[in-house]
Amino acid sequence: MDFAFGLNLDDKGAVRISSPATLGWVGAGANPEKVEMIPEQQDVAAGLSLFNTEVKLAVAFKSGGLRMVFGNGRLLRVAPDGRYEPWTATGRTAC
Repeated sequence: MDFAFGLNLDDKGAVRISSPATLGWVGAGANPEKVEMIPEQQDVAAGLSLFNTEVKLAVAFKSGGLRMVFGNGRLLRVAPDGRYEPWTATGRTAC
């Protein structure tokens, strides 16, 4: 059984999130709605709003956190986890 939420980035790579993540909005003042996605409980339906959406920005922090901004205005945040890797990424990177 797999307890992760996956984002396939066309032919460029993939991101797998295995810790709780928050899906909200950039500039949340106009739309403060946030949804907690918990892959371990298979509670990731909100992630369907990212289907066929361009990744505008992805930032991996030294602390282990991740922030991704999407073309539809969505903001995905994964907090660091001291027990294991909360997310992994594979594929090409841009410098």
